[in-house]
Amino acid sequence: MQRILLLILLLTSSISLTGYCKAIPQTSDEQLSVSESLEIRQFVRTFGSKLRNTRDLTPFLTEPPASTLLDTLLLDRNDSLPLVSDVLISRSNLKELREFWIATVNLAYLSELYVYTRTSVKGIRTYELPHEQQYPPAVVRLMKRNPILSKWWQEYDSDSPEQTARTIEQLRDLTATFQKAGTLMRARFKAHPPELTVQYRKNIAYLSKYLRVVNVDGCNSVDDCAGLPLHTKTITVNIPVLTLMLARIDGQLKILVISIIGD
Repeated sequence: MQRILLLILLLTSSISLTGYCKAIPQTSDEQLSVSESLEIRQFVRTFGSKLRNTRDLTPFLTEPPASTLLDTLLLDRNDSLPLVSDVLISRSNLKELREFWIATVNLAYLSELYVYTRTSVKGIRTYELPHEQQYPPAVVRLMKRNPILSKWWQEYDSDSPEQTARTIEQLRDLTATFQKAGTLMRARFKAHPPELTVQYRKNIAYLSKYLRVVNVDGCNSVDDCAGLPLHTKTITVNIPVLTLMLARIDGQLKILVISIIGD
C-alpha cells in the first residue's frame, strides 16, 4: 500500500470526481468480517452525526494517532506545505504549523460542502472553480484582505515569495484568516444546512456508488506502517465530502487520516 505518512497529506485541491475511488480488489486475508463491517458502519454514523453538529474537524485531527502522524508530516521537509516557506518548518514552530494545517483542512471541508450545495460535482475540479464559486461572498472578501492569499489567488502556481508565509507572524495571520472564514461558513450552514438543499442531494445520489466503497489494505514494512504495528489493517471509507482512513489501535477503531474526498 502507499505509505500512511504520505496519505495524511490533506491537499485542499480536489481532483475530478468522475474517476476517483474505484474499488480495489481485496484478497481473502483483507476481507472484513460481518462484525467488522457493522462496527465500521456504526463508527461512520457516529462520526457523521458529530460532524454535522459542529462542522469542525479539529477534535478528530488533534487526537492520536491522527495527530501524531500529522506532526510527523509537518516536520518533514520533503513534503512542503502550501503557502508556508520551508524556513518555518521546525519543531519550535510545530504548534503554529499544526493550527495552520487544521484551519486549512477545515476550510477545505467547508468549501467542499458549499460547492456541493451550488453546483453538480460531476467532472469538476473544485480548485479550478472561480473563488466566488468556492466560498460565499463574505468569505471571499475576508480572504482577499490577506496579502498572501490575495497574491496567491492572482498568480496561482507561481513561485513568488509574496505567496508564502515567511515569518511566524504571517503564518499566524493566515491561520486567523482561515479560522475566521471557517466561522463564517459554519454560521451559514447552521442557518442553512447543506443536506437540505436540492443540489446537495443530487450530488450525493450521483456519488452513492462511490460512497459504498470500503477499501482494505495492510502495511508490511516499517516505512509503510509509519510507526504503527507491522501488518496493521487499514480501512478507507468514503463519506459525503470526506475520506476516512481507519485502523484498529489497542482494540478500538481510530482515525489515521481525514482527507477531502477525491484528494
